[in-house]
Amino acid sequence: MYDLLYIEINLFCVCILVLLLHKARLNYRSQTEQLLFSNVTMNAVLLLFLDFLWILLDGKTFLGAYEILTLINAAYFVETAVLAKGWFDYIDYCLGHKVHHNALWRRISMVPLFALIALSIASIWTGWIFTVDDFNHYHRGPYYFVQPLLVYIYLFWAMAMTLVQAFKRKNYAERNVYCSLFALGFFPLVASIMQAMLPGIPLLAVGMTLAILMVFVNIQAQMISVDPLTGLNNRLQFYKYLSKKMGTSRSTIGNLYLFVLDADDFKRINDTYGHGEGDSALLVMASVLKRVCGPRNCFIARYGGDEFVVAGEFDSEETAKDMIALIDECLEEASSNMKYPVKMSVGYAEYSEDMEIVPDFFNKADAALYQVKSTRHGQR
Repeated sequence: MYDLLYIEINLFCVCILVLLLHKARLNYRSQTEQLLFSNVTMNAVLLLFLDFLWILLDGKTFLGAYEILTLINAAYFVETAVLAKGWFDYIDYCLGHKVHHNALWRRISMVPLFALIALSIASIWTGWIFTVDDFNHYHRGPYYFVQPLLVYIYLFWAMAMTLVQAFKRKNYAERNVYCSLFALGFFPLVASIMQAMLPGIPLLAVGMTLAILMVFVNIQAQMISVDPLTGLNNRLQFYKYLSKKMGTSRSTIGNLYLFVLDADDFKRINDTYGHGEGDSALLVMASVLKRVCGPRNCFIARYGGDEFVVAGEFDSEETAKDMIALIDECLEEASSNMKYPVKMSVGYAEYSEDMEIVPDFFNKADAALYQVKSTRHGQR
């Protein structure tokens, strides 16, 4: 009865992971990210399948049972190494390949994997990590503790990287992404520690499945709320954010400014150099806005097309104007080696209590943008 419950929990987790694997193949943000996520999910399924075979055959006696169970246990421990490394690689990719792009750290990251594989295979003859007795029962070997320690290197390393990146982010949406990546290591870590203390309960299966499910749900939510090209918040998130801000007491939010930014001569860039170059120009604009406005704790969103919006609190109008000047300066620097200059016109407005809804605030800033563009057009 107890073994049956163990098998049922494992199979239930496998069904969830297979469903997530299917969904990930259908809709994901990039091919590389989809492949890495699928790799993690497939290895988790394989690990749970080996765990299922172990509980099914443990203690059973038939011709070749000892050899089969020994190979299953060796494969199980090898798979924990492969899964842990895949887990680490996926998180590293999401963080911008911090380790992969450094040759030394990349080699160091392979050490726990090779060590775990070597120990797992050697244990078939030495019994270092596991043994199978004459009655075909699995037992932990004298050096079993080395296996989880090597796995924990990947988990702790990945979790530390995600925490560092999360604390660097001012935008709550980006922080949520890193928190979900942190969970990808945290839940299996806690589950594996608990399962090491309670080996008869499939807690690792539950922990892994919960972590992968959380990351998948978070990624899908990001696809709904984040602009896929620039990685900025989209119009829906902008309206949610500004509605919440405008509903807050004026004494709490201080001087709230809304900036509406529009690319100059964007149609000419598309017509002359193609839409691929137009996308490159949008990425330059988004990068500059992140670099300039992000540290000032501003909310940044792509409103649509070549139009962006930024909302932030400033001590005075002069401080707001200083940020606009810095955006112009950084755009000039960022596009200095491009075929065309990347410039943006900026209109802004300060929030006042007579603005009852978001369109009131937006329309005032948009009118200021129209005035700026009209002035520039008249000068040309």
